[in-house]
Amino acid sequence: MRVSALREASRAAAEAFLAEHRAEIEAYRAEISLGIDEALARMRDDVARISEQNAVAVQLAAQSSEYVSWMQWSLWDLPVFAVAVRPAPERFAARSRRAGSSTSRSRGCSTTSSTSTCRTRDGTTRCWRR
Repeated sequence: MRVSALREASRAAAEAFLAEHRAEIEAYRAEISLGIDEALARMRDDVARISEQNAVAVQLAAQSSEYVSWMQWSLWDLPVFAVAVRPAPERFAARSRRAGSSTSRSRGCSTTSSTSTCRTRDGTTRCWRR
């Protein structure tokens, strides 16, 4: 089969797949966006709280949030796989939120009301009490 024929067959199959599953794909994309948006909001709130509203930290968190939000498009092929795999909607939503949370965290940092934990570049973990 010639490359041009393969290209045309692939294009036709992709169009048929999208026509049949567009609503499902968009629903999965909405879950991803919601998960990332929720994680970014938590990150901005945590940075503001931990830094005691330090203007530089708050601005950096806002800029990081804008960047990660803009980069959501890089995850939008995942809904196509989700349509094929068909995870339970609540499972996909939960994993999307975790992915959003990990996307927005800087080097694996996490925070509770009394401690903060952060994995450093060399793989060690640092914890400190607030």
